[in-house]
Amino acid sequence: MKEYDFKTWPHIASVCDYIDEIDDILMENPIVGKTIKNIYFLGYSWYNDSYEIRASCAWHYGENDDALYQKYSVWANIPSDFEVDRRVEINAPIVIQFTDGTSIEIMYSDYTYETTNKCPNGFKISVNEITHYPKQDMEDNRTNIDANVMFSVCLGKKIAGVECVPYKPGYDDIEKLILRLSDGNGILIAGAYDEGDGYNGLECVDKDNKTLMITFGELKPGMILKDGEELEEI
Repeated sequence: MKEYDFKTWPHIASVCDYIDEIDDILMENPIVGKTIKNIYFLGYSWYNDSYEIRASCAWHYGENDDALYQKYSVWANIPSDFEVDRRVEINAPIVIQFTDGTSIEIMYSDYTYETTNKCPNGFKISVNEITHYPKQDMEDNRTNIDANVMFSVCLGKKIAGVECVPYKPGYDDIEKLILRLSDGNGILIAGAYDEGDGYNGLECVDKDNKTLMITFGELKPGMILKDGEELEEI
C-alpha cells in the first residue's frame, strides 16, 4: 500500500476486459455490503474544471446575448443554483475507501502512455494499493476537484451490487462498470474520449443511469484552483 504512481500502478493493477475477470477479483475481495467513507480523484479533470464551468454557464445564460455571455463567464458571477453534471474525466484511478479501512481503486484507460509502455488497456482494479494522494507537484497530476464534494451523494451509502455492462448484448467484454448503491444511485466508470485520448470517465448516476446534477453553490467549496485560474479568458 503506497502513494499513487502513474508510471507503476497500471502495471500492478489487475486488467479486466471481461465480466468473469471482474467477478474473480470481487470474489476474492468482496465489496458488496461495505459502506463508502471517502472518495478520491487522483488526477486533474478537464471536464468540469473552472474553465469548462465558466464556459458552460456563459453559454447557458448568454447564448444570444454578448453582454450576458461576458457577465457569466466571470467566476464570481456564476449563480449558486447553476447546475453541472456530477462527472469528471481524469487519467488516474478513482479510490473508494470504506468504513472498514479497506479500499478499491478502479480506472478505465486507453491513453498513449500505457499503450507505448506495453500496458494493456481496459479496466484496471487494485485493492488496498493506494493509501494517499500523490505529491501535487505536476500540472497534469494535481487534483482539482474534491471527490467527496462532487460525489457527496455517495458517501455513507453501501455497495449493493456491481453491474458490468457489455459493449453488446450477449458479449462478455465490458463497456461500463457500475457500483450500484443502497439508495439505487450508482458510480459509473467508463472510457471517455477527447480527440483520440482516453480518460477515466466517472459519474454519479440515478437508478436509470442518468447523470445526477450538483449546483455550483454545492460544488464550489470542492474546486481546488491554482492562483489566477478562475480569471483565465474563455
